[in-house]
Amino acid sequence: METNVTSRTDLPVEQYQALLEVSEAIARHLDLGALLNELAHQLPRVVDVNFVALSLHDPVRNLMQLHNIQANIPADIVGGHTDTIEETPTGLVWETQQPLLVPDIAEEPRWPKVTGRMHEDGIKSF
Repeated sequence: METNVTSRTDLPVEQYQALLEVSEAIARHLDLGALLNELAHQLPRVVDVNFVALSLHDPVRNLMQLHNIQANIPADIVGGHTDTIEETPTGLVWETQQPLLVPDIAEEPRWPKVTGRMHEDGIKSF
């Protein structure tokens, strides 16, 4: 008896293919908006994601600048915010060069301004 069920061993290959496509998208795009748009469509093949945002350090003003957001869900999230390094989770990531996972923003006491904006848009983790 044959079945058309994909075996678990096929899943990692699909994820690696998706990661390769994400890497190629990063190398291919010079336009930030177009890159985020493509990443918002490619990343859900690898991880559960509702939006993609990019925050960069502005060395002249020593601030974190939220440049653009591409959402896969209805949200009022917009880019353009600037905050001090200490006021943002992206500032911590930039300073430490370590990944950050916040599974429940309701339990996160740091960065109340940023997590407040996230909460308003229904974001529960990042």
